[in-house]
Amino acid sequence: MTSDETDARNRPLPDPWTEVESPDHIVSKYSPREPALFERADRERAVHIRPDEPDLPHADRSEWVVGLVRGDADNFIDAEPIARVHGRGNAYHVAVTFAEAYEEAVPDAGDDAAAIAHASEQAELEADRLAE
Repeated sequence: MTSDETDARNRPLPDPWTEVESPDHIVSKYSPREPALFERADRERAVHIRPDEPDLPHADRSEWVVGLVRGDADNFIDAEPIARVHGRGNAYHVAVTFAEAYEEAVPDAGDDAAAIAHASEQAELEADRLAE
């Protein structure tokens, strides 16, 4: 793990988000590059970070995707990309930013779609900031 990844991992997820340790349905496809899944079970929302490409010899190993999963957290085929970033640490930061912004918006918006839109916008801004 790089120091950037360690810094990212020290950034806590807001309640009630939790990290699912080694989700089988993505680890088998992307291992050993450690994809991650962050889940908010009571709202059936999750955010995943995964390499942009499966673990193949020609794969770009530096680009990562942050995606929103609605409903079943195993449903990565229908995941909505939020951002593409360079490095796992940056992907983690973007995922946490999404979770934080979602939690900020849920009480105010009272509308899940509005909370997702706000969180996605904040996550995209974080991705842009990290790319500078």
